[in-house]
Amino acid sequence: MYPAKCAVCDSLLERQERYLCKKCHKKLPLIDGVLSNRCAKCSKEIDMGKSLCLDCQKNKHVFEQAHGVFKYNDVTGKIIAQLKYFGKTGYVEGIAYDMAANTHIIMKKWQPQIIIPVPLHISKLRTRGFNQAGVIADEFAKLYDIACADRILVRTHKTLPQKYFDNVERKRNLQSAFAVNVKELKKYPGVTRVLLVDDIYTTGSTMDACAQALKMAGIKEVYCLCMCIGNGM
Repeated sequence: MYPAKCAVCDSLLERQERYLCKKCHKKLPLIDGVLSNRCAKCSKEIDMGKSLCLDCQKNKHVFEQAHGVFKYNDVTGKIIAQLKYFGKTGYVEGIAYDMAANTHIIMKKWQPQIIIPVPLHISKLRTRGFNQAGVIADEFAKLYDIACADRILVRTHKTLPQKYFDNVERKRNLQSAFAVNVKELKKYPGVTRVLLVDDIYTTGSTMDACAQALKMAGIKEVYCLCMCIGNGM
């Protein structure tokens, strides 16, 4: 009923354009390279010659490896805001397509058996009406023909937004925040390697908390994929 508009500049989209106009799509801050100029653990873009970003030098992560497709900046920040706070879930198909188009190498390396979105607490889910990580994970999973298991991981209690805390406080804020629904996990017998999906990766505290819960339930390898990731050092 209403013409589709660009998530960044609000201009009307042409038929072949998914969620961004051609001009704004060219501004998407794709992180170049696979590992040559990325942190070997979390994939933040770092200076050549380094192997780990400052966060990963200081913190031992529970997950095996993480990968961010785009840098977090004004362009990607606006796209995520349109999705999370204005309910523009129609953009998800295009977001997932761009993520899938730039993850062939890493997905071939990881070969996850199922995809699990980072869950929202039930109270926030009721308020927002959807889980942004869940809708991204679902569309991404379709493109790779992998099951999206969105009921395995649950958020057991409401936490404060991570942006208010430093690294130590982030871990404390997420302590015991996630648990595995064992009944749901049993629907996927033999699964030992999973992919966690979220919208933004900052320090990895959320992914670590999720990975800890999954490994306690018997999962052996946990990999992480995010639409956007912060800068490395």
